[in-house]
Amino acid sequence: SGGVFFRLVDYNYLNSNTKSLQQMADIDLMWQITRKIYFSANYDGTFDKTNNYHSIYISLVKRF
Repeated sequence: SGGVFFRLVDYNYLNSNTKSLQQMADIDLMWQITRKIYFSANYDGTFDKTNNYHSIYISLVKRF
């Protein structure tokens, strides 16, 4: 199974005139290898004018 997600966040701060616009993307994938073993991978990305942040999570689960 899997999923793709996108979010657009527009920050308006009340105590200053600063605005920030961020684009965020997620990609989730999960495979059931056997009845009791699962593999999953997740990517998280945050993008704005000055910085880009990336995270990758990988998991292997064995159920008993």
